[in-house]
Amino acid sequence: MDEGDEDNFETRSLSTSNVRRVYLVTYSRADQNKFPTRQSFGEQVVAFFNKRSTRKACVEHWACSLEVHKNTSGVHYHLCVKLSGPKRWKSVKDNMMQNHGVVLNFSDGHDNYYTAYKYVTKKDSEVYLSPGHPNLAAIGPPRTSKCVRAYRSASRKRKYSTSIGDNNKRAKVPKNVKRISNLEVSEFVAANQVKDYTELLALAETQKNEGKKELANFILSRSTKVVEELIKNTWLMKNAQAKIERGRKNRMQLVREAHSSHCIPGCDLQ
Repeated sequence: MDEGDEDNFETRSLSTSNVRRVYLVTYSRADQNKFPTRQSFGEQVVAFFNKRSTRKACVEHWACSLEVHKNTSGVHYHLCVKLSGPKRWKSVKDNMMQNHGVVLNFSDGHDNYYTAYKYVTKKDSEVYLSPGHPNLAAIGPPRTSKCVRAYRSASRKRKYSTSIGDNNKRAKVPKNVKRISNLEVSEFVAANQVKDYTELLALAETQKNEGKKELANFILSRSTKVVEELIKNTWLMKNAQAKIERGRKNRMQLVREAHSSHCIPGCDLQ
């Protein structure tokens, strides 16, 4: 999906034969007497998705936003849903109509959950996330759809050239495919309170599973030692100013500060 097509995202309806693991659901001109909050709307849609579901096709996580449209009256709800397995959407649409008189639009203009999530969260600062929602905080500029398509095309060409033994004419990955920098990863580490290599690996794996692969690519293209040094230096840099200021104080000032500060848990135990 190109950036210019984002406003038409909600109009790309699926046919009843489509089966997906990721859906974007739009409730246009929402009746807030029926669903007053993002949470109430999202939970009802998810409940219908999970109705008579098997373990292979239940909702794993979701996000819901509210958007006020300037060109149309009222507000819209946008909901992205990730299921544990492929499942049809028609029964959810029918249940919402039969039980609440609500018409929903189900669309499929995205390759993975992350692109749907980015659409849902792009304008709403109060998006409701389901409990245990994966950390998909932005890290570096996301790749555009054009870059993704170019990268896939290059990958196919590499596979083809290898299969025919033409190793001298392998397609190169386009230069405009974005790679995240050390600084961007450092800022991500600080923002998410990442303290060690294993924590960063876990976050990278979570993001990769949702379609956001920049962090995983960064880690796998560097040695463990380099990444561990980046995490260590991030916190050294983060705490450097406080350490300098503390070093400028004499012992009596430190004692007075300790005396006036709040007691840490456990310090008052006898």
